[in-house]
Amino acid sequence: MQIRRCEGFTLLEFGVVAVILGIVAAVLLDRLRYYQEAAEKADMEYTVAALKSALRLQVSTLMVEGRMGECSKLAQQNPMDWLQQKPANYFGEFDGVPPDTVPRGGWYYDRAERELVYRVHLGRHFVTREHGQRQVRFRAAVVYDHGGKGAGSSGLLVSGITLIPVKPYQWF
Repeated sequence: MQIRRCEGFTLLEFGVVAVILGIVAAVLLDRLRYYQEAAEKADMEYTVAALKSALRLQVSTLMVEGRMGECSKLAQQNPMDWLQQKPANYFGEFDGVPPDTVPRGGWYYDRAERELVYRVHLGRHFVTREHGQRQVRFRAAVVYDHGGKGAGSSGLLVSGITLIPVKPYQWF
């Protein structure tokens, strides 16, 4: 008499396969989250680069027109106004902190501080000195040439303007 053996998985084999699949899925989801955060950082840096290019264009226009003294007026403006088209994740201007209805992962302009703010959405690798603050603030700063040709009585000549982070941060 021949004994037939059942073909298929045993409960133990099925459990081992389920555990392995769970581990692989967890690793893949963690990597997906990492790449989503890296993409968010790249998008923020792309917007800052576009703002800096638009600022250079504004300064160049003033320079060509012989109105470099008006550079300091640029520091009072919303940097998003320098762009031909605002990003889709720009939520507008607010006096101070925006309402809770404004989602993370976007920009707003703080009129009270004259700062452009990016609110970090996925910030597991985002580090700043301000604990609990998951945002990056940028400000237009006037660059002066000390004692250059044409400098006024104070010895300072406006030589340009730049967009800088207000407080240091590290992302990745």
